[in-house]
Amino acid sequence: MILKGFITEMKEGGKRAKVQTFENEIIDDVLMLYGYGEASNIQPDTTSLVLLLCPLGSKTNVFGVPYNVTLQPTLAASEKAVGNFKTGNKITFKANGDVEITSALSSFSGIVDVAGVYKVDGVQVVGNQGAAVTAPTGGTTIDAEARVAINAIIARIAAHGLIA
Repeated sequence: MILKGFITEMKEGGKRAKVQTFENEIIDDVLMLYGYGEASNIQPDTTSLVLLLCPLGSKTNVFGVPYNVTLQPTLAASEKAVGNFKTGNKITFKANGDVEITSALSSFSGIVDVAGVYKVDGVQVVGNQGAAVTAPTGGTTIDAEARVAINAIIARIAAHGLIA
């Protein structure tokens, strides 16, 4: 038997829940099922739905698959997203193969290793590291101040990693 309901109380850190079916029956101690490799402790509210699986029609050993309609991201066909949809933090695997990282604070930690180029709003801002730039030498007119400035620019670009 399959029933539908909504969560009224989460228990044991999200492992179990009390659920009210759409027929107003209370089923307590529902074991929550999450996808392989996922864990969750959803915040119950009237939009937290549960698909209840009742083996052999028994309502004593019920399994629940939680779902929150209002928090689900809008995805195109074949896209997948994981994250905390309540805060807006998520990673979306786009249909074209791109990976989109969204953070409520727009801050990231760790190393992001990008094959190819890095884009912001669809515009390339960084690509693979370029060759070293040779410092100015020689010439008929030597401007010492300009050379100091140019060498400082080259050093900063190299320190940033854009060139070798």
